[in-house]
Amino acid sequence: EDNPPHIFGIAETAYRDLLRQRKAQAVVISGESGAGKTEAAKLIMQYIFQVAGMECGAGTGGWESYTGLLTQRILATSAVLEAFGNARTVR
Repeated sequence: EDNPPHIFGIAETAYRDLLRQRKAQAVVISGESGAGKTEAAKLIMQYIFQVAGMECGAGTGGWESYTGLLTQRILATSAVLEAFGNARTVR
């Protein structure tokens, strides 16, 4: 029986490939309306920020503040991106 990939496994693979290949990585998140795409994107970003912070030896105070601000800025663009890519759900 095949299990679907776990969200943190996908995030880990993207992060490790980023480090190993030194090339930009992308994760495509798709699904029906209400399927949790935005939450999945948040979890992936939080995971990558957390792992990157631990690997660079950053303390919790400044790093968490920085990643929280960065996450908010990225998520603020989601409405604009959705307007271009998902103006209408086609069934």
